[in-house]
Amino acid sequence: MDASLRELAKQVPDRDWLERVGLPKMTRVLFAEFYRKQSRGKPNNAYVGAAPPTPPSEQMVRLPAYSEFWQSVLPSIQATVNEQNFQVWFAPLNAIQRDGVTVITAPDQVFQDWLENNYADVLDSVGLTNRAWEFTL
Repeated sequence: MDASLRELAKQVPDRDWLERVGLPKMTRVLFAEFYRKQSRGKPNNAYVGAAPPTPPSEQMVRLPAYSEFWQSVLPSIQATVNEQNFQVWFAPLNAIQRDGVTVITAPDQVFQDWLENNYADVLDSVGLTNRAWEFTL
């Protein structure tokens, strides 16, 4: 029994995982006992078979400091598209008005292509009809 529990322990990211995936109670009890024996002398947050998760501060993507112009346009875009698409495709952008042209700053060419092919109508509807693109990468 210890050998099979040892194999299971190598694959389990944390103690609560067994309950989250719905393993039978007896399996969870056996694993908990094995885990307790194996983790003697280790901190309570020791991980079995996995690296600790990345702290939330390192997971967050840093968004650009938006221009006043872009801050005024974003609510209209957000009202038009769903939240997930807004966060993926519009939140990383920035834009300014320069000589009657809206200069949109995007992370790369992929963003421009995707937005022009899939969201040109949204950009047009919020008044960004005369636009140029710049890339941060």
